[in-house]
Amino acid sequence: MKKEMKSSCPEERLITKFTEYVGSFAVRESNWRRRLWIIEEQMSFLKDCPRRRPVILRFCLLGVKMYDAEGETLLMAHALRRIQYSTCRPEDSQFAFVSHNPHCPQAQLFCHLFVGSQASEAQVLNLLLCRSFQLQYLAQHPELRDPKILVNPEKEQRKSSGAAVVREPLDPGEVSPNVNALISFRRVPLSQEEEAVSPVYTDLPPRSEVTRSASLGNSSCSPTLVRKKAIRSKVLRSGAYRSPGSHMLLTSVLETCREQQDPQRWNLPELSEKIERLQEGVWFCWGMNWEAAMSLLQQDRLGAYLLRADPDSIGRWTLFTKTQCGLIPYRVCRGQKGTYRLDHLPEEFGGLAALVEHQSGADSSLFYPLAHGRVNPCYELQEPSCSPQHPSDVSRGSPQGFCEQNSPP
Repeated sequence: MKKEMKSSCPEERLITKFTEYVGSFAVRESNWRRRLWIIEEQMSFLKDCPRRRPVILRFCLLGVKMYDAEGETLLMAHALRRIQYSTCRPEDSQFAFVSHNPHCPQAQLFCHLFVGSQASEAQVLNLLLCRSFQLQYLAQHPELRDPKILVNPEKEQRKSSGAAVVREPLDPGEVSPNVNALISFRRVPLSQEEEAVSPVYTDLPPRSEVTRSASLGNSSCSPTLVRKKAIRSKVLRSGAYRSPGSHMLLTSVLETCREQQDPQRWNLPELSEKIERLQEGVWFCWGMNWEAAMSLLQQDRLGAYLLRADPDSIGRWTLFTKTQCGLIPYRVCRGQKGTYRLDHLPEEFGGLAALVEHQSGADSSLFYPLAHGRVNPCYELQEPSCSPQHPSDVSRGSPQGFCEQNSPP
């Protein structure tokens, strides 16, 4: 095995997860529905397989890499555009994804199977890959972004019902100048409650990036020059004291400059590793407008689903699931005791996650059980032209990059 040198996903967040690799098997079935059935059957057959190898998986929006347990030797690398499908079986703590190797026949795919120590580990791995599918598609089609500010519907419900503390904004006239003197150019970190109801968008680019872009030709966006211009125009006075209005104006100017530099990166939600954030991102397709999300659902596999909060009433959602008869909506409501249930069924659950878990199992009461698997809308079967490869396709210093992946061990 060759050692991979530095550089994985520059300017992209890397999420590292420890798991066990079971093995890979070929999938040659051309019929899509039968292919899914074969994958599920093979995963069930290998649930007690003693052959397991501790590995490290590293996720980012460019793809997935598998390392040995020490994290030094690269074993496999898969570009996200080469991964066709991701799924999991929580009852057996299994996670798997299907990918296509470059220079292999188009009908020949490989399913890579992993197993975790508990069901939640397999769910997180699957949600990480499914959310990467959505974010990559959103990055390729920025016109499909949702212009609205997205919040957690459950957190919003608790906030409106009084379960969460709502802080009243301070009146600038009542704030002491000594307090204003402590205001800096950096944002104050949000508390956990504030973070829960805040937009899911990523924070501002680092100041070093802004300064670097200014030196490359966009000098008007330099924080230093912006502050100097503000001082010259009497918007900001030099010294410790800064009024709330002037500070807000200066911050607004800085944010506008940074947004103009790279609007796609500015608005793209980040890839989280928390299971709650991943569930909300995948289930509600956060960051994408509703028409685009429904279009992706129609192209997905049978059993794929999507949740949408009712804009007209609090505590109600609609669960859309794909079936052989098209998309079927189910009304989800929240009772006075905080339980969740489908309108036409008496069964109650402690949360949306419990409801989804039950309806995706063998005891599902739906017309077609919910499926954990998702199809990658960014999947590319055709090989690119013989032009030089883009730096993001191959890791520097190693031929085992995201484009040229290894054959399954």
